[in-house]
Amino acid sequence: MTSFASLRTAAADGRACPGQALQVAPARQAADPRQAEVGAIRPRAIVALGATAARAVVGRTVAITRERGQPLDSELAPLVVATFHPSAVLRARDRKDELLQELTDDLRVVAKRLRIASSA
Repeated sequence: MTSFASLRTAAADGRACPGQALQVAPARQAADPRQAEVGAIRPRAIVALGATAARAVVGRTVAITRERGQPLDSELAPLVVATFHPSAVLRARDRKDELLQELTDDLRVVAKRLRIASSA
């Protein structure tokens, strides 16, 4: 388990700016810190929790509500799936149970695909 939160935009003085949007273009350069981190781990799957994580992994904007639970193209792992961030589930007062079930279903899809791949 890891986090790409460190790839968020930094202020001019080097401080992190957690409220700023993730900058994908610089992260796609040759010295891509994601490549180094993921290369050391060589995961069989990546589950991106939320749109910011998904964007960091696939290099484009991901519409979680439309693309969640589906395999996404990425150079970082053979299987990449995006789903809701757990904090979004907790904040969804009237849809909390529904979103929790969808997040759980997405994790089950990944687990099933990993089982199938390892038995092949």
